[in-house]
Amino acid sequence: MNHAALNIANGLGATVGGVVIALGWGFTAPALVGAVLAVLGLAIALISGRMDIRSGRSQQPVPEHAA
Repeated sequence: MNHAALNIANGLGATVGGVVIALGWGFTAPALVGAVLAVLGLAIALISGRMDIRSGRSQQPVPEHAA
């Protein structure tokens, strides 16, 4: 992950928070929407990790030690 991804997520979070307030859901709605987005992000991370394990890409080569 790079810094640009964090900036995009921050901007999208602020936009979604503003939208739910503008829709009249109240000032507590951004916190609830943020919690839902955090759970979705965790689910995506877990699915991605599981896919890496299944494909074998998560295995790091073991360095050989000099004898």
